[in-house]
Amino acid sequence: MALIVCKECGQQISDQAVVCPNCGCPLQQKVTSESGAGTPPPPPPPHPVPPVASPKDKTVAAILAILLGSYGIHHFYVGNNDRGVSYLVVGLVLTVIYLLFGLVTVGIGYAIPLPLIFTVICLIDAIHYLSDDDAKFQERIAREKEPLWKKIIY
Repeated sequence: MALIVCKECGQQISDQAVVCPNCGCPLQQKVTSESGAGTPPPPPPPHPVPPVASPKDKTVAAILAILLGSYGIHHFYVGNNDRGVSYLVVGLVLTVIYLLFGLVTVGIGYAIPLPLIFTVICLIDAIHYLSDDDAKFQERIAREKEPLWKKIIY
């Protein structure tokens, strides 16, 4: 038994292997002529096809940012669940503070637009979504999916 190098991953593997145990790449078997005509090797297993995420529509994301943006629904739509949860928590906390402050001050506190400030941030998100072309929008949401703590630490 000899070792050969896998053409896909470069790892050393047995020459008797049908597929590479590291990457799953099918290996071509040598045809032996011990009995005259060798039997062809079995067909390689099919490569698993990774699921392709369907591209998100920037118009739908912008509409969600305008209507329900202060609760992070547009971030949930594009697949950025970390940022969506943070928007949801901040949006709910601001709404509760706004309602309680207005209730305690007998309506005077409703003049302070706490949730409105957060809504402006979501309108900026909507403007960014609509001003991007489709490829740049897909690149933006792919970039935003990286967790914020990785951007800060690294």
